[in-house]
Amino acid sequence: MTPYSRPLIATLLLCAAQLPAAAQTRSTWSVQGSALYAGLGGRAYKGIDPGAGFELQGRRKLDPLWSLGCGVQGTYHSLSSFSGSETLEGLFCEPRKLVDINSERVFPYLSARAALLRQRITSGDDSRSAKGLALNIGTGIMMPIANTAGNYPTLLEIGASGGYTQFGNFTKNVGGLTVENDQPNGGGWNFVVRVGVAVGLPYGTPKRP
Repeated sequence: MTPYSRPLIATLLLCAAQLPAAAQTRSTWSVQGSALYAGLGGRAYKGIDPGAGFELQGRRKLDPLWSLGCGVQGTYHSLSSFSGSETLEGLFCEPRKLVDINSERVFPYLSARAALLRQRITSGDDSRSAKGLALNIGTGIMMPIANTAGNYPTLLEIGASGGYTQFGNFTKNVGGLTVENDQPNGGGWNFVVRVGVAVGLPYGTPKRP
């Protein structure tokens, strides 16, 4: 576990303790974990290979069609241009709108996401990092896989999103010395595929779409 991921996970657990989460369908609250695969491009991601990662979020259903989730995300990449690695980790919030197709088996949705990310590139004894803001739009489907007739189902989610991240200046660590680069890192695009499981929690009053 990286040093940056510890405070992110602690923040998620704190939020979950105070604001339980929501499923896209009947449950008012839910928690969700997903595996991610991210492709990157553009100036900020030049020479960085696609990579895998994770996502954890809590979600609350706001009405029969809308829900809001917040959590942590991270993807991990190797460098194609030279030896080294990159991590992209941060906090996000994501509103979703259910597309009602009058089905109890398939629940398609549209989403938008804003994330505060930290990009960290490490090569040998040198490392550099930059903070940025990512904006994504996406779509996906959720399908009940257990207790489908109950108020608090477990659902499989498959989704994809694309977006753009704008980073600020790099901070470099060379030989133990920290120096801020006066040149901005720039921006880059991303495409993310997600496969996860959402678990409805037995809190609140179930709301059917």
